Amino acid sequence: MPIYTPKQNRGFTVVEVLVSVAIFSIVMLVAIGSLATIIDANKKAHSLKSVMTNLNFALESMTREIRMGSNYNCSAPYCTDFIFTPNHAICGSSVLPHIEYKYDSANKKIIRLMGSNACVDSTADMTASEVSIESMRFYPLGIGTDDIQPRIILVINGTIGLGNSKSSFNIQTTISQRSIDS
Repeated sequence: MPIYTPKQNRGFTVVEVLVSVAIFSIVMLVAIGSLATIIDANKKAHSLKSVMTNLNFALESMTREIRMGSNYNCSAPYCTDFIFTPNHAICGSSVLPHIEYKYDSANKKIIRLMGSNACVDSTADMTASEVSIESMRFYPLGIGTDDIQPRIILVINGTIGLGNSKSSFNIQTTISQRSIDS
């Protein structure tokens, strides 16, 4: 019969524990760094989306008002200030104001000016501070003629974002007048 000798139960040595804690710490540090990078990228993407939404809203509201307006004032071949008359009265007055969309080159933004001698004189920034407009041009087609429906080609160039997360954009849209040219 063999002789039974109990094996010694050995635990981990201090060196083994230190090595495993060091490896675990390095893995966790890399994981937390990656998580922080992903959170930062998500914040930048969210702010870029917000700014793009602002630019889209500005362009849509400009297009809608110009489409429904009349008496366009823009000389060929292009202009940076577009003046027209909206199709509705403001403040209950029978006097129709004029609306002007203007490129402010000093502040690199789009401005909406509305004025009349009746009751309304206002100025509003159309774009957020994170949007830098480099150029804005209105190209008129068919204005002042009776044989061509008036339309405007609007071209906007600029950058979006702050710091080193900037994106450039080029937008072009055609706006045709809804009312019949007479």
